[in-house]
Amino acid sequence: MLFSPLIDFSDIGLNIRTNTLLEILSPSFNAGKYTVLNPQKNLIQIYEEALFTQPINQSEFAFRLSNINFSGTNFSITQESIYNFNDLLLVNEENQNTITTALDIQKGISTTCFKIKYYITFPTTFNIYNIYDINPDGSIILEYDNTLPNISEGININDIKYDLINGNNQKIYFSTSGSLSAQNKGLVIANDSNFGSTKDRVRIGNYFYHISANKQYVVLSYGCNDNEFYISNWNNGDIVGFSGQILDRVVPEKSGNLVYDGIIIEKPSIMPVLQKSDISGSIDDNTFKENFIITINDAFYKITDFYTQLSTDYLVLSGLPLNLGTYTSGGSSLSVNCKQFKKKENIIYTLYLDLKNSIDPVGEYVISCDLNRNGANQVTAKNQNEEEIILCDASTFKLDELSNSMFAMNDSKKNNGPSDIINQKENISFVIETKDGKNTKGQV
Repeated sequence: MLFSPLIDFSDIGLNIRTNTLLEILSPSFNAGKYTVLNPQKNLIQIYEEALFTQPINQSEFAFRLSNINFSGTNFSITQESIYNFNDLLLVNEENQNTITTALDIQKGISTTCFKIKYYITFPTTFNIYNIYDINPDGSIILEYDNTLPNISEGININDIKYDLINGNNQKIYFSTSGSLSAQNKGLVIANDSNFGSTKDRVRIGNYFYHISANKQYVVLSYGCNDNEFYISNWNNGDIVGFSGQILDRVVPEKSGNLVYDGIIIEKPSIMPVLQKSDISGSIDDNTFKENFIITINDAFYKITDFYTQLSTDYLVLSGLPLNLGTYTSGGSSLSVNCKQFKKKENIIYTLYLDLKNSIDPVGEYVISCDLNRNGANQVTAKNQNEEEIILCDASTFKLDELSNSMFAMNDSKKNNGPSDIINQKENISFVIETKDGKNTKGQV
């Protein structure tokens, strides 16, 4: 189980199991990617338990949880980074008013645009880039070309030698103080018929997970088409046909650790064959799993399930945690006591009603009061004068050892997890009406 004291996993909107990704981050010994299920307050079960070396390393680590909104195998990305070129010589009113751009050509304002002749090695090696647009601060945006250098966001290339060239390919001036920065974007295209609409699958701020590259990118905006969206920090050029996922980050980076939860023991050989009370055809002969309580180190444990594996019978227990070895590590030896609680025998009462004013003969009625682990079925009644009539003189059912044990266990678990002890009451009312008009009423 993943344990994080400040997170209620059952109340944060997780898509359980295959739709939820757990990332345990490096440098943890347990680093890796897993799926989770069965949230229980501050605990959630990790599905791929076989991937962990036993006994588990329980030291603290950083982790993230994300709902997988979509998983596909046919994504493509087109790099559409924005490259900003800047120089003090460019930031003046005259240049801004005279420079024509590729955007002007698209708008039909001009037929030519200015260019930057970018010297890689002066003066012999260079590339020429169209000026796409001019920013309000006077810097320019270069039209994207895959020969532009890959630059991480926040990093500048300075002291660039370049020529400013007009629309007629004439050099306007030369400078050695150019500066280049990039806002890296990628246009993701989902080539999958099951993807549907981007706005139904993706929210701005979600993450796109490139699985083979093991990297995640923030979703910046939607694209022009219904199956497109832009991601940040993409500077790997154009790629096609790869697997990816849309991740909705539910828990950003938090701290936690691995713990064990749940106890399975080998069934003591002297115990009888157990039954489940909710199975059709089961016989109430004191061998239901609810008829037994296990005690280990003076603590009470309820049997929640049982099964057989490789000819060995096992009991699944619920109760306070124990520091035990895992199955794969050989387990731990335990001193186990078992108490069987037998139901009390049925008490059957025969009631004779002497209907004095009735034409009918004396009526004979049989009432069965079943006192067992479920409680007592007591029958009380009052006549038409509201006088009490005892139809079933069953002694009041008192909490036996089983009930006391369960409540003791419940009390000891108050601060250690949820309780599953449930009380339920049902009432059946009846009225006996005789021909002389008298009524006898009560409840079963």
